[in-house]
Amino acid sequence: MPLFEDEYKVLKDSIKKIEFIKNEIDVLENSLNAINNNLALLERPFLNTEQAASYLEIAVSTLRLYCQQRRLPYYSTGKSCYFKKEDLENFILNKANRIAPLSELRSAAVTASKLKMK
Repeated sequence: MPLFEDEYKVLKDSIKKIEFIKNEIDVLENSLNAINNNLALLERPFLNTEQAASYLEIAVSTLRLYCQQRRLPYYSTGKSCYFKKEDLENFILNKANRIAPLSELRSAAVTASKLKMK
């Protein structure tokens, strides 16, 4: 058994552990950067097209279609479009986008039939 073989193995194992920890730190840094970017977006009162699509959880092409159909307000500066977060929230909460539960539909049907009977 060569001299210092045990120490060499310990050192080699330590280097592997350090490399693993460094990789984990890199992953955590990337996650932290993504969180910071999202926080920065939340602080802005307006979003660009890609950000707005992400905010609404829809494809960019769908967002552009909604704009083309005038279903969603936006602001244009040349080729760039911007969306107020308040407008996006109002779009989501718009009555036309709301899907009523079955119990509510039944109640409305009963009320309508009662009115017809009168």
